[in-house]
Amino acid sequence: MTKNRLTILLGILILLFFIYQYNKSKIVYKELLIKGDKAIAKIHPMGSNLIFDYTVNGRIFTHKVSKPFDGLQEGEYYEVIYKRSNPDESEILFSNPIIMNIKEYDSTNTISIRDISLNPAVVFTYQINGQEFERYQIPMDKQAINEAKSYLVRYLIKNPKVAYIIFDQKPRTGASL
Repeated sequence: MTKNRLTILLGILILLFFIYQYNKSKIVYKELLIKGDKAIAKIHPMGSNLIFDYTVNGRIFTHKVSKPFDGLQEGEYYEVIYKRSNPDESEILFSNPIIMNIKEYDSTNTISIRDISLNPAVVFTYQINGQEFERYQIPMDKQAINEAKSYLVRYLIKNPKVAYIIFDQKPRTGASL
């Protein structure tokens, strides 16, 4: 076999491995959505990574995610799904932010909102005390976004960079929004 053919064959094998791993992760994610249990994860941005931890049966599980959404803040909470038989196998659901204490939040409305092409997230802007903020959020259940509409936004009073659109106008606390 020539060197070029060997290089091409090796490249194809590596590509097939990555395709297999990608499809396997999608299958695991779908299985977790259907059969997984839920917990609350606290997030900790660290440079270009994100650390999140959650507790199952008194045991703390910690995971690292590379390249999370822009603008995530220390101490935010999101729903996490995990495998009951192996709680270390989990996925954080960025579409399910959680407000732990509604009394720490106030509300305003979006100034603008738009879908981000090729991305499940939307970007929205809102204003607090004359300062404009921009935030990304993944809508639950692939909701259609009306870019002409103003949406309710709940923001953390002590850190207005933490904010979530309340799409159904019914804020839920201690649970997914």
